Amino acid sequence: MNRYDDPPFFSNYEAMRRRADNFNDHVVDRAFWELIGGEFHGKAALDLGCGWGAYDKRMADLGAEVTAVDPSEKMLARARRENVHSSIRYMQFTMEDCRFESATFDLVVSCLAMHYVRDFSALLKNIHGWLKPVGALAFLIEHPANTAARDNGWE
Repeated sequence: MNRYDDPPFFSNYEAMRRRADNFNDHVVDRAFWELIGGEFHGKAALDLGCGWGAYDKRMADLGAEVTAVDPSEKMLARARRENVHSSIRYMQFTMEDCRFESATFDLVVSCLAMHYVRDFSALLKNIHGWLKPVGALAFLIEHPANTAARDNGWE
């Protein structure tokens, strides 16, 4: 089972994201949009580890055709409920298990998900093949300090 499908873990994750001072809303989202820019009209985008699809909805609203992948059933259920758009296709896979045709995407994005991958090199080779010749990969990973034990006295 994916850890995000564990009911207590998912509930705690949702509670953290609802906090007014949550890290994602104040730091990650801003950095992510600066990294990927804002020109999406007519682009094919792949989101690896899409979570509940907020980035996908925004990219689709800006004109992208989005394929959004996540291994969590709970995350995808929320995405399909809250971030619906005719230009988004949600799929349940780990990013390592995805298979796409060569040169399919203009942009591959991943926000706070690639640090879960066991074979990063193999994933990058796959992404390279999925990208069109002038395509781009943009990703953010979690800094280890963000997930360090909180009872170590340095928080």
